[in-house]
Amino acid sequence: GAAVVDGAVEEQGRVEEVEHPLAELARRFPMYEVLRCLEAHVAAELGREQQARAELSALAADRFSTLPRNDDWLFSLCLLVDASRALREATHASALYELLLPYAERTAVNPPAACIGSVSRSLAVAAALTEQWSEAERHFEDALRANSRMGARPWVVRTCVDWAEALLGRAGPGDPERAAELLA
Repeated sequence: GAAVVDGAVEEQGRVEEVEHPLAELARRFPMYEVLRCLEAHVAAELGREQQARAELSALAADRFSTLPRNDDWLFSLCLLVDASRALREATHASALYELLLPYAERTAVNPPAACIGSVSRSLAVAAALTEQWSEAERHFEDALRANSRMGARPWVVRTCVDWAEALLGRAGPGDPERAAELLA
């Protein structure tokens, strides 16, 4: 299941290939909440809004307290930030931001093999979605530094794209130019 977000499948636009195998895994292993988070993430990526929204809402019950605080927790929350962005769910993004903030300097991994980069990238995405622009800028800068330091080039690129999208969404003075720099 973790291969869904390992960079290769998602960044190559091949998420649909894992949708049915992931659903089967989630059905067979319901005790692994990370699989539900992956399902919400994949549904959001594929534009299956109703499915993604239902899964995200169920997971968000009581401010995401049903997600076990295990090795998958940070990874799961970061997946849900991206799903929240795809669905424009600022309320969920705000709750996720608060949960993730103490872990800004960590890397989101799903042991043993999947990594989705710096938690700061997810914090930046959540902050931008909730229009906390100064926090978003700070977290994007931190994420770029952390992902570069790790040599996580796909996540450096993803951070630049996410930052550019946030700037274009804000559309303030100089934002289109800065977004173009980031995309270059």
